[in-house]
Amino acid sequence: MRVLFASGGTGGHILPIIAVKQELERLAQEKQIPIEFLLVGHLDEVGKSLLEAHNIPYKSVYAGKIRRYFSFDNFFDIFRAIAGLFKAQWYIWKFMPDITFGKGGYASVPGVLISWIYQVPTLIHESDSVPGLANKFLGRFASVVAVGFPNVASVFGEKKTSIVGNMTHPDIAEGSREDAGRVFELTFEKPVLLVVGGSQGARIINEVIWSILPNLTNSVEIIHIVGNNNILAASKVKKSLPPSQERLYHYAGFLDNDMKHAYAAADLVISRAGASSITDICLTHKPSILVPITVDAGQQRSNAYEMAKIGASIVLEEPNFTPHIVLGKIDELLRQPNILESMSAQTVQFATPDAATHIAEQLFSLNQ
Repeated sequence: MRVLFASGGTGGHILPIIAVKQELERLAQEKQIPIEFLLVGHLDEVGKSLLEAHNIPYKSVYAGKIRRYFSFDNFFDIFRAIAGLFKAQWYIWKFMPDITFGKGGYASVPGVLISWIYQVPTLIHESDSVPGLANKFLGRFASVVAVGFPNVASVFGEKKTSIVGNMTHPDIAEGSREDAGRVFELTFEKPVLLVVGGSQGARIINEVIWSILPNLTNSVEIIHIVGNNNILAASKVKKSLPPSQERLYHYAGFLDNDMKHAYAAADLVISRAGASSITDICLTHKPSILVPITVDAGQQRSNAYEMAKIGASIVLEEPNFTPHIVLGKIDELLRQPNILESMSAQTVQFATPDAATHIAEQLFSLNQ
């Protein structure tokens, strides 16, 4: 059986692909069916490194992105997207998949469209509580639309929609505090704050955290995922701290296998509100402060408030993510362990550990 993945972009789209790939391999082994994979999409360096680490062959093709602000790239992307479609057509014709899995975002458009032209059964997944433009467009070409939030089912029509939840790092819930102590050189003298800006880092989150480190280290020990582009800046910040504070600040660019240990160690998480980040938080049952990005179509903001609605998170929008407010919220939560415990318990409502399994099973059924 040949499986085409149509995806790309950042780690938030690639990690679910990896989870589904592992479940497909497990089912193929049970059924004694040989299985091959190929990903076609627009990839950044994080995405490429993840695919290579998990033995997923890929062909990089450009997919036009519609920006919700003025940019000359919107015009030039029309021609780039057409060229990308022709490249995708060639790669997919050579591979000729039996089924296609599209993981949303503009990078999935070429693979899903060409699969439809070749009449390949296709399942796409919408992870956000507000569907993106790409999946709204691709929904009419897909055989099945799997969704992460129940309220999205009505957008695509209930006949072709399957509510499965969201998936992320396949083993995100299997980390240990002991391994975290070794990996990050934690002291565990204070509660551990995990700060996650996404696979590329988040400028506003990084800068605010760096500005309050002298005060922050009075109450917490920090694991800070800064993004690969911000390693040098994080190093300079760490070196500028006095030894008593430096030993409580630990940074990393991007984590794959060790991310589970970071979550295992965390007593509180500050994070963006992408679907993968929220899934990490829910599967590891961590209380969180969510900072939705403001330049998307409202997906992260909607995701964050869905979490707040069930009492699992506190939302701080970017204008309110200021040093004074952030320090106040962290201090307020740490002084109320009963509130942290309640937030942790509520995450179970959005925890879907079997999402990748359900998608893999549906992909197999499409191939019958």
